[in-house]
Amino acid sequence: MIGALYLKSERVAPRLRVGLMVDGDQVTAAAAAVIEHIEACDFAEIVLIVRQEGAQNRMERKRPFPARALRMLRNRAQRSRFAYAVYTTLDRWLARDPTIDPLRLVDTSISFQGIEILDVRPETKGFVQRFPEGIVEEIRKRDLDVLIRFGFNILHGSILTAARYGIWSYHHGDPEFYRGGPPQFWEMAERNPLSGAVLQVLDEQLDGGMVLEKGLFATDLSISLRRNRIQVFWGSAHFVIAKLKALHEHGFDHLVSRAVPPRPYAGKRPLYRTPTNREVMQWLAQTFWRKVSQRLRPRQLEHWMIAVRRAPGGDNGLAVNPQRRSADLSDFEFLPSPHGRVYADPYVFWRGERAFLFFENDSYGSDPAVISVAEIRQNGIAPAQVCLSTGQHLSFPQVFEWEGEIFMLPESIESGELALYRAVDFPLQWEKAHVLRRGNMVDAALWHEDGIWYLFATLVDLLSRATSLHLFTAESLEGPWVPHPENPLSNDVRSARGAGALFRRDGRLFRPSQDGSVTYGRALEFHEVDVMTPTAYSEHRVLTITPDDVPALDGAPATGIHTYHEARGIEVVDAKFLVPARQVM
Repeated sequence: MIGALYLKSERVAPRLRVGLMVDGDQVTAAAAAVIEHIEACDFAEIVLIVRQEGAQNRMERKRPFPARALRMLRNRAQRSRFAYAVYTTLDRWLARDPTIDPLRLVDTSISFQGIEILDVRPETKGFVQRFPEGIVEEIRKRDLDVLIRFGFNILHGSILTAARYGIWSYHHGDPEFYRGGPPQFWEMAERNPLSGAVLQVLDEQLDGGMVLEKGLFATDLSISLRRNRIQVFWGSAHFVIAKLKALHEHGFDHLVSRAVPPRPYAGKRPLYRTPTNREVMQWLAQTFWRKVSQRLRPRQLEHWMIAVRRAPGGDNGLAVNPQRRSADLSDFEFLPSPHGRVYADPYVFWRGERAFLFFENDSYGSDPAVISVAEIRQNGIAPAQVCLSTGQHLSFPQVFEWEGEIFMLPESIESGELALYRAVDFPLQWEKAHVLRRGNMVDAALWHEDGIWYLFATLVDLLSRATSLHLFTAESLEGPWVPHPENPLSNDVRSARGAGALFRRDGRLFRPSQDGSVTYGRALEFHEVDVMTPTAYSEHRVLTITPDDVPALDGAPATGIHTYHEARGIEVVDAKFLVPARQVM
């Protein structure tokens, strides 16, 4: 998991004292992962469990669903939410792999052994709970740095300041648009392409505390709420350990300075609540109709293709100009791929006066993707040849020259490593030279400046496929590669995954990324790098290229675009089109 990157602190200092607020020995699987991170790190320790008295017993006495359903039908207030209860129960029963459900309950009694437990019965009024002052004072005596909330309800009163740096709590939803709950349902019902999660410091304003970290994930617009929650909950599980590490190394002021700026609430409802029977049935009917309509259509595939363009007049004639916030893709020419093959992730490399196109060459069959190369000539593209094959999926090649040798950095997440290859006989023969990093990483890009190497890599949580952009630095290409103190650079699905190599225009540095909301590779974004040193990094978005900007192919509009590269006036992109399956398979 991504959290493994944050288990060691660079500062020699006393461990942070952490308390957990729970409803019993059973917590959700996502909460258990956070607890495991804390137990495995070298800079924090759990010294207190604040347990809600009686809450676990109520959970254990939970009746079988038929009995609870009958009770709901007899209660007028609960009867209006009966459809949601039935739907979520069926959704859980039909799960193909319940072990990846982030909300399944996990017994942590073994983990809690040897840790002081303080049972508390809070004063409850509606959904709001307050702690007795005597209990708050007892908690203060434990000299906690942070309390992490995995239980209880809405907390008010002096308990909010019982720990030195407050109570940290997840809100699984983007509080800019979704306050209340249930988590991730309304994003599906409103067909919002983004589902969010934040880690915040609680205050008495509902979902209004200081946001320490925020993630935005692609909404799974299927019929399963459980599936939509997988990426959001697992993809945000590393937030706590990342912020605890930053707290230990740099102090709370550092966290405050990097908190997510508050924005006015823009949700469609003042407060979201459990949907009514009518709302559930209306959403289910609309979703089923869309699914049936898709099944009735002839089988189609989203087929990726590469397009090439030679800029007339050199750099002044480039089609993509993030420095001017403009792009015109109208005269890119798409390259046909052999039947059953897919071309994507293009990269241009010049050797002398010869230009070469490196790209991912994938199959609609079971063969793993390889890296192919074709020479770009004045009158077209030479036939493609395989230049790197490892028996595992390869893609996203970056080719560059350094100290008289030519290297290639491809993606190979299946291998669990990010490996650099050296040309033995350019362009067709390569050998593995170095392993830069181990882990689940995709779409990595290297940049060298002022004697420092910068490695941008997207870490992937294999449970959920959630992505998080991280930066590493080194003084030599071989490493060692050190995580950047600003990590993670992005937990936003619209910018966390690379879309090509960094490049300069008019002296300004740009980082391309792909927007993965709505669909994989939906759009291209370009970010101007404001500051990049071994200790600081910042950027801002300047240009977005959407499928609407891509010229239609045989009358078919593009449905995505996710790579851009340019070298000496040759620009390449890739785009996908919805085509009949028989046409490409």
